[in-house]
Amino acid sequence: TIIVFIWRWRYVDLTLGSGIVLFIILLLSSFLSLFIYVMTQKYFALRSGFVGVYENSFKGILICLFVTFYTGGYALILYPGNVFLQHDEKLRLGRFRYGVNRADIAKIAFLGAMANLLFVFVLSWFYVSKTASPFLYILITVNLMIGFFALLPLPKLAGLNIFFFSIPVWVFITALIGVYGAIFLIFDKLMLPISILIAVMMVITYLLFFKEK
Repeated sequence: TIIVFIWRWRYVDLTLGSGIVLFIILLLSSFLSLFIYVMTQKYFALRSGFVGVYENSFKGILICLFVTFYTGGYALILYPGNVFLQHDEKLRLGRFRYGVNRADIAKIAFLGAMANLLFVFVLSWFYVSKTASPFLYILITVNLMIGFFALLPLPKLAGLNIFFFSIPVWVFITALIGVYGAIFLIFDKLMLPISILIAVMMVITYLLFFKEK
């Protein structure tokens, strides 16, 4: 909330009252966005026979705070953390499984990012077609930020799990969220088919020109 608040401060002339209101809105948006991101992974972890435990990087948060504060909000970096899977024999009775593998970790991480994207798509549809609510806009922005930064291939982020399992899948979901978010934030339009098309084209480009390298 503090990181996004510092970043948002650059674009809005805030008084004390409006600053408090903005901080509360960002706090609620951050909580809801992280709740969707984490609980989706925890739910599908249980469905797959694991216990999901949320992990964050204290060093990562400090680095993000320092970079955002030092640059006056020009450089925004978030570190949403990851859900670590723990093997639970009681949840896996009657299933042919042997511990946690890369496919399990990648699948759950991918579904967490997709939950944020679907939530953003629903919210942005309401924002564009029904009401241009400032609260909805901030909630969409925070969701996009958490979904995108969570996909970075860095320690204790979901993106690293997807990246190690399948680079094409990582390229697709990262490009999809990045392109969809950029189109919405810049043009205030809904262009999911174009975003999917660009994401597919980026995967094809990777397979043709970068996979062997």
